[in-house]
Amino acid sequence: MNNSQVSIIIPIYNAEKFLHRTIPNIITQVYKNIEIILVNDGSTDSSGQICECFCEKDKRIKVFHKKNGGLSDARNYGVQKATSNFIVFCDADDCYESFAVEYLLKVQQKYNADLVISNILLTNSYSKRDYCLNNKDIENSCLVSKENLFENIYYGKMGGITACAKLYRKDILLNNPYPFEKMHEDFDTYYRVVSDCKKIAYGNLVTYNHIINEKSLTSGSFGKEMLYYFEAGKHNLEYIQKYYPNNIKIYKGLVFMNTVAGLPIIYKMIQAGLNKEVKEYQKEFRKYLKYIIFNKNIKFKRKVGYYIFISSISIYTFLKGVLK
Repeated sequence: MNNSQVSIIIPIYNAEKFLHRTIPNIITQVYKNIEIILVNDGSTDSSGQICECFCEKDKRIKVFHKKNGGLSDARNYGVQKATSNFIVFCDADDCYESFAVEYLLKVQQKYNADLVISNILLTNSYSKRDYCLNNKDIENSCLVSKENLFENIYYGKMGGITACAKLYRKDILLNNPYPFEKMHEDFDTYYRVVSDCKKIAYGNLVTYNHIINEKSLTSGSFGKEMLYYFEAGKHNLEYIQKYYPNNIKIYKGLVFMNTVAGLPIIYKMIQAGLNKEVKEYQKEFRKYLKYIIFNKNIKFKRKVGYYIFISSISIYTFLKGVLK
């Protein structure tokens, strides 16, 4: 395996509770030729000081302090500062498996891929596990077509649309920056990243632990910026209709993203008293009933939630409150 350097970018905003877990997790990666870029995005807690302390202990760490600009801006900033040809992202409250970078890079080198994707585990806690890669792990990887990828990612398969658990060529990210000051930036960026790739490789190992955190960016009360989710959905739809107009599998997946997967935002709108706007979304969502109910990729529970919402907002609201 070539000893290529990989830059791991961690955007940080008020993450003091998690950094003593996340940064050591990256430092102890089995693959050692890494550049660790900590982007302190205007934190008002002790995150900046914690970053500097780790920087003093490991010369591979570079700390950058900047004015708060949001997750997208911090990621873009990190990409610009990276000196490696390959990039990996990590959220400040999540953890990689110790073999992750080694695995992603080996798969990249096998196929000379522009993008390598792996799997993600959603978990309430992280426990380090010792696992040594073997040749079979690499052999079980494969090249994947863009069309096949789009048929899966909208359901969260093949790594989904998140920025993490993936290895990118730096120039791909420079050509497709994350939208400034927007939420749901992954949804609005990943399809452009995929479009720009010539070779995409998929490894089926879980490399990334997304640790469920109630105080994450996407939790809390409703804010208008959350509605960019549906704007990003429209951008995806425009792309899919242009390049894959006859692929009903991709269309169904995108319908799922633009309706069922968006219901948590709709519920926040209900809680905020935006009754008129919610009724407009209810009317729009009804159009896609057949694509939801008969879609085998959607869990029954989520179909029920969708059906109740398009049938009765009041019943949907009541049940959401009772079943919290």
